Amino acid sequence: PHLAAYSYDVGNASLQEEIGTSFEVFTTVSNETFFSKMSVYATYFQNFIIPVNTGQRSLRRNDLFLYRYIGEDALFLGYEFQIEWKINKFFNLSANSFYTNARFVESQQYVPRIPPLISSIDGVFRYNSLEVSVGITNGLAQRKFGEFETETQGYTLLNFKSQYHFQWNNSLHTLSFSILNATNQLYRNHLNRIKDAEPEQGINARLLYSVFL
Repeated sequence: PHLAAYSYDVGNASLQEEIGTSFEVFTTVSNETFFSKMSVYATYFQNFIIPVNTGQRSLRRNDLFLYRYIGEDALFLGYEFQIEWKINKFFNLSANSFYTNARFVESQQYVPRIPPLISSIDGVFRYNSLEVSVGITNGLAQRKFGEFETETQGYTLLNFKSQYHFQWNNSLHTLSFSILNATNQLYRNHLNRIKDAEPEQGINARLLYSVFL
């Protein structure tokens, strides 16, 4: 029983070795103030091993869904995009985006727990030992879901982070403060097995003091 995930996991002694073959093409553009990378990839898995929801309740624990490990051929297609721009000596801007489409080859069903298209943009201000950043992350709705999964709605998150570091007594001290999901957005993570029962964290403030000896 996997109580944290509301599941009862069952192994599979007949699973064969998982073998992946990947092909990737990428291009980069860079100079002293700018960097970008774009890549597209394809990965073919023989006997891709993953626990899947059977849609049934466990006979031993009727309150838990039965997850069984399977090994099926699967094809993953996707891209990743990254850009970094040093606007001046104080301010940097970065953006990222990634997407994956994954299907089982024989059944053509979507592989479970594959994230949707996710993009983010971050602005970072640095002055001496102080660093402050503001970031926005957007996840689209995931409508390409596996059997016994459900659709996951899209979301947009706003995050603030700050950090200050200094030397004292031959050690490095770091004081950091962050506010994650600043707008208290109600959202669910498609990779989370219990997303239908529990959403992700709401507004979250963190204060951390670290000493590196």
